This record gives sequence, C-alpha cells and structure tokens, in this order.
Amino acid sequence: MKVEVKIYNWMPAALFAAVLVCAAENQAVADTAFPGEKTISLDAVIEDAAKSNPEILAAKRGFEAANARIPQAASLSDPEIGFEYDRITADRELSGNPMKTVSVSQDIPFPTKLYLRAKIASKLAKMAYENYKAKEREIISRVKSAYAELFITYKTIEIGEENKNVLEQLYKTAEAKYSSGTAPERNALRARFELARVENELILLEQKRLTAQARLNVLLNKDPREKIGIPESAPMIKFNRTLDDLSHTALEGNPELKAYR
Repeated sequence: MKVEVKIYNWMPAALFAAVLVCAAENQAVADTAFPGEKTISLDAVIEDAAKSNPEILAAKRGFEAANARIPQAASLSDPEIGFEYDRITADRELSGNPMKTVSVSQDIPFPTKLYLRAKIASKLAKMAYENYKAKEREIISRVKSAYAELFITYKTIEIGEENKNVLEQLYKTAEAKYSSGTAPERNALRARFELARVENELILLEQKRLTAQARLNVLLNKDPREKIGIPESAPMIKFNRTLDDLSHTALEGNPELKAYR
C-alpha cells in the first residue's frame, strides 16, 4: 500500500527522518485500519443486487406476467354452461312439469383474430423483457458506482489514518525538542495544526463512508445501517473502443431500442 507523507518547508531534517521511520512502521498497520470487517467483491455485490433489488424483481415479475399471457391470448375463451328452469311456460301450456334446459356454448372467433391476439401478446412480452433487462443494467451500473465510491472512501480513510499516525509522532518529537529548548515552538504548533486538520478530515470521511455504505445497501435491499464490508479492488480493464464502436454497440444492444423493433 502506498503511504502518503506530506513534507512541509518548516520540517527540520531530524523531524523528517522521524517521519520516514513512522511511515515504515505504519505500513505494517495499514491493513488493520478496519479490523474485524469482512471483504466483498464486485461480482458478489452485482449477483446479490440481481437477486434482491426490488426494482429488478418488479421488472422481472412484469415480464413473467406478460409472458404468461401469450398462451392465453392464443387460446379459445372458456366454454359456457347454462341451465334454465321455466315454471311459468309449463303452467301456461298445462303440462304440469316445469321446463328444464341445459346448454353448452363456445365462442369461436375468426382464426386470424387468435393469431393477432397472440402476436400482440408476444410483442408486449418482448417489450417487458427488454424493459426488465434495461432496469437490470441500470441498477448494476448504480451498484458499480456506489461500490467504487465506497472503495475509494475506504482507501482514503486508510491513508488518512497513516498520515494521522505520522503526524502524531511528528508532534511528539517537535514538542519534546521545544521542551528541551532545541527547536522553536512554532514547529510543535504547526504539527498540532496539521494533526487537527487530518483528524477533522477523517471525521468527514467517516460520514462519507456511511453514506456510500447506505447507498449500496439500499440497492441490495438491505438495512442502510448494516455493515457491508470492505470492497476489494477490481481488476484493471483496458479500454480500447472507439466512439463509432460504442455508438454501434449502443444502437444494436440497447434494450429500450430493442423493445420497439
């Protein structure tokens, strides 16, 4: 892990040497900035979002419902069974027995009507599927963005903690030299000022980390306050696509465009 050490024009050579020693010691502590927290991978988070995100699940159920209506649209309507009981007509004809009639009817539309109904239902199902895939890609894009923000925040906090440890040692050294009369007071005051500034930055970064964690948890349909873990670094991807390639890919693969073809 890279250790960031800021060098100031007021820092004497002896204090600078102390900073380097502290940086070497803090390098071994870098991985323990967040003890007890598990690590998470981008692939696992994306898989979890695809299974749990409410927006994705709603779009998926919409597609499944639309797909289930295709065979219904191509089928005949349910037959109807009727039963009639006519006592009045029997009395009028003096037969004495009521008239009972049982009937069965079936609505049979013109054959092309069933075909067109099925074709329309199939088209609606295709649109629902493409909308579902578009929603899935949208959520995955938001998950990647939230994951990256959380990853960067964790790394920034780690560097801030390392700088804090270095400045604490620097402040102690400057204060000891001032007490012994071998260094002016301004060195200790400036070290204390820088230490306070880093501590304030760490407070703000912790708030930012909680916000990024809550944002990612919401996308995963989890409690925003739940600890999700420390994001692992994703592998580097070499980008060698041209603008024309991206435009062609967007026109051919965009789900919203495919839904209306």
